[in-house]
Amino acid sequence: MALFLAVFPIIPMLSMTLAKDTFNTPFFVFFSIAFCELWKTQGTILKSVPFDIFFVIDVLAVSLTKKTGMYIVILAMIFLVCTAIKSWRRKLGTLILAGIPYLIVGVVIPTFVLPTLHIAPGESNEILAVPMQQVANVAHNHKDDLSASEITDIEQIYHMDINQLQQAYCWYKADPIKGQQLSSEDEHKLIRTWAEQLIKHPGDMLAAWGGLSAAWFSFNVTVGNDRNLSMLLPISNSGHHYQGIERYVPWADNTKAGNAVETFYMDTLLATPVFNVIWQKAFWATILPSAIMFLILTFGRQKKKLNLLTLNAPMLITMLVLFAGPISTYTEATRYVLPMLYIVPLFLFLTLGQLQSEDDR
Repeated sequence: MALFLAVFPIIPMLSMTLAKDTFNTPFFVFFSIAFCELWKTQGTILKSVPFDIFFVIDVLAVSLTKKTGMYIVILAMIFLVCTAIKSWRRKLGTLILAGIPYLIVGVVIPTFVLPTLHIAPGESNEILAVPMQQVANVAHNHKDDLSASEITDIEQIYHMDINQLQQAYCWYKADPIKGQQLSSEDEHKLIRTWAEQLIKHPGDMLAAWGGLSAAWFSFNVTVGNDRNLSMLLPISNSGHHYQGIERYVPWADNTKAGNAVETFYMDTLLATPVFNVIWQKAFWATILPSAIMFLILTFGRQKKKLNLLTLNAPMLITMLVLFAGPISTYTEATRYVLPMLYIVPLFLFLTLGQLQSEDDR
């Protein structure tokens, strides 16, 4: 596994990229390993004070570097408590470990720290990207079926008229229609409109979600002449930055080494038949996790299946989070699936080892 993480090109290439996902992933890997230890010992590792200190600090880092990390940790820990840990004292200890980072990151920081430092909270439209895309798709396809009041609500939600919304809508990314800050009134209107249109146009709602998630489950996602939307595409130069922001250290956007790596990656690795399957986002986002679930459900002992699924909870929950995101295509989406490239091998080999030990008995 160490060799794989060192030489699989997509990992070192992305690890040199400055993004919240690349900061978050190492801490998430440590959490996954600690989670496996909690599962393996059924919580007895909680008796180790150094482990407890490490776990709290690491989960704090997971939660602070990426907000979805906090939700993945909490859901995985609740799943662990409900299915794998038998002792009530250990259950309580596990919940406390998971609760401390939530109280700090989810309650204390936004309530006291951010206002004191005059830091604005994150925009709610990031969390609501999928329902915003779904309603926008209905407006794009069924403008004439909407009532005057529905059009008024939609225009207020998106801060643009219905014709502008139709033109802005893009089936494979939500960015063109979610650029505005939603007020609480806008959020209520969005939820109400989403529920109404889900009943009236369920097919369009499903299609809008499918467009955003296409590369997570498909090997053939194309737009025009671009044939690489379903592939893992790392950034090979430093040209992706905020334009107009003064650089304190000047640098060249492109280098000979970066261009050579990109050429080899695009023209050789991604173009080699059969071998290029491992460079597909869907291979890591759904195929390997689904294969692990298949192995558990097919070869696991009846009483052990739920326990083995619990072992894989961090990976499975991360997979579900991908499908709730605003995009699965282009370079931007490659960083979203990065944690899966790190943890899927870990959970694959642990699961195979558990299934093998069951057969040996």
